[in-house]
Amino acid sequence: MSLENALTLLPGLAMTLYLWAAVMLISIPAGLLLGYLLNEGPAPVRWPIVVVTQIGRGFPALVTLYLIYFGLPEFHLTLSAAAALIAAFSLTTASYLAEVFRSALAAVPKGQREATLALGVPGWSRMMFVIVPQAVKMVVTPVIGFAALVLQGTSLAYSIGVRELLGVSYSEGTVTFSVFDYLVLAGAFYLAAYLVLTWAAAAVRRRTVGQPARQTVRILD
Repeated sequence: MSLENALTLLPGLAMTLYLWAAVMLISIPAGLLLGYLLNEGPAPVRWPIVVVTQIGRGFPALVTLYLIYFGLPEFHLTLSAAAALIAAFSLTTASYLAEVFRSALAAVPKGQREATLALGVPGWSRMMFVIVPQAVKMVVTPVIGFAALVLQGTSLAYSIGVRELLGVSYSEGTVTFSVFDYLVLAGAFYLAAYLVLTWAAAAVRRRTVGQPARQTVRILD
């Protein structure tokens, strides 16, 4: 395969990275919010979130994608293929991350909460400047690892016609009668991205494991 042929995959790679970035930018804050509500919210709020997150985790990502892309038009709501992928994967990813964040928030030592209460730190400030930073530190590594899986999962967009990396690879391969070569190259791109993310997760783990806990309480007026 020539370099010129390999460069034809760059638009597909750009689309894959766009889909992945959009999903993660939506899912991380959504997962944090859902995790907080699961941990701190009243029962009337928690139970609907439990149902939604169970559905998000229980449905295969491809089924969720098809339900959004093919099902929503039945209700006169049509999304583009890329938007459907982002919506479906954001639901699935946020549902998984909600449990990750919920567990991390619950794992923050109870003494931290009691200390801030004793100091009179307001509830929102207590959560944003004391509890959440500690929880986020706990979940950086698993979130990066899950992001690698999401990146690979974006290849499902090919099934609804998005010209991402897999779709472009297959299309170019059929035109040049070298599908195998293009798919191997696409796999190499996915592998490289996966290795970068796993390296980042390992680097974060090395920096955080074994460090002494240092807590700073900020009291806001």
